[in-house]
Amino acid sequence: MTEHEEEILRAKTFLKAAVPLVEEAVEADPAKKNMIAGWNCAVQLSVLNEEPAAYMEFKDGSVKVIQGRHANPTIELCFKKLKHMNDTFAGNKAPMPKVKGIWHLILLLKVQGLLNSLQMLMPEYQCKSEEEKVLKVKMLLLMVTRAMEEMVKGGDEYMIRMIKAQRKKIVEWTVAQRDDMPAVYIRITPGKVKAFEGRSKRRPYLAMDFRDVDSALAMLTSQVNPLEAQKSGMVVPRGTAEFGVKAGSLMLRVGNFLMPEN
Repeated sequence: MTEHEEEILRAKTFLKAAVPLVEEAVEADPAKKNMIAGWNCAVQLSVLNEEPAAYMEFKDGSVKVIQGRHANPTIELCFKKLKHMNDTFAGNKAPMPKVKGIWHLILLLKVQGLLNSLQMLMPEYQCKSEEEKVLKVKMLLLMVTRAMEEMVKGGDEYMIRMIKAQRKKIVEWTVAQRDDMPAVYIRITPGKVKAFEGRSKRRPYLAMDFRDVDSALAMLTSQVNPLEAQKSGMVVPRGTAEFGVKAGSLMLRVGNFLMPEN
C-alpha cells in the first residue's frame, strides 16, 4: 500500500468509525439535543479533489452521519489535503479547512462545537463525571471495532494477515458483564470483519470482560497494554484465552494506524 493509499484508508476510517460518534455525543447530552432541535441542514466534510467524504444531516431533532457528498450542503468544511483532515481528527496540528457557507456563522460555530465532542476520544481527555467515562468507553469501543471493519475492507495488510486463516469467530468486549454498560463485538470470517454494538446472541469464541469502567479506559487509551491488563485482572478473557493476544494486537493496530507517531 502506498503512502497516499494509506492516507485514503485513514480518511475513510475516520469518517466511518469516528465522525459518526457525534451521533452518540448528541444522544447522550440533552443540551446538544435541544440545540439541534430545529435544525434542517447538512454539513459536508470533504477534501479538495479527493475522496472520501461524509456529511452530517440534521433533521427532526437528530443528526445522522452519511458517507458521500451532499448535493447542496448548507456548510462545507473542505480540507486542502487528505493528510490535513486526518491530522485534524488525530488531534495533530493541521491547516484549517476552507469553509463554504461561512455566512451561516452561528451555525458553523455550533457545528464546530459538536465536532469538538470527538476530542473525548483522545487519551489525554479527562472525563468530568462517571457518566462521561461510560460514554467515552462506549465511543472508544465503537470506534475501534468499526475501524477494524473498515481497515480490513480497505486492505490494511496487517489486519488482513491477522485474520486471513481464521474460521468464523465472534469476539466480544463488555464492561463488568453488566447489561447497562457498553458492549460491542466483531464477527470474523475469512478475510472479513463486521462490527456490531451490544452483546452477541451467540456464544463468543472469545469475550474480553473489563473489570470496570476505569479499567476499560486505561486499556482503551493505551495507559496499559492488553497483556498487562490481562495479567493485572483489569480485563478477564472468557472462552479461548489464547486468541486474546491476537484480539489485543488488532486493537493496538487501530491506534497505531489512525494516530501514528510522527
